[in-house]
Amino acid sequence: MKTTIQIPDEIWKKLNIEAAERQQKGFSGIVTEAIEYYFAQKERAQALASRRKRAQLARQMFASLSQEEATEELETLQNRRRQWHARS
Repeated sequence: MKTTIQIPDEIWKKLNIEAAERQQKGFSGIVTEAIEYYFAQKERAQALASRRKRAQLARQMFASLSQEEATEELETLQNRRRQWHARS
């Protein structure tokens, strides 16, 4: 799909140089690559934030358990991890 975007002159010059070095006719491929990279990084950051949020919630939940309940939950988790690794 074609579209028009505003690119500062200095970046436009760098894009043209990069395209020439890659022996490409234009710089659409470079722009597409940069946008894909941007969204991949954003997705990774969101996944990391989600993992951190889950870890924080888990810590809060474990803090609300008695020592006996926490020990039991930890043993259950460790058993599940061993079973999962055994299947891999």
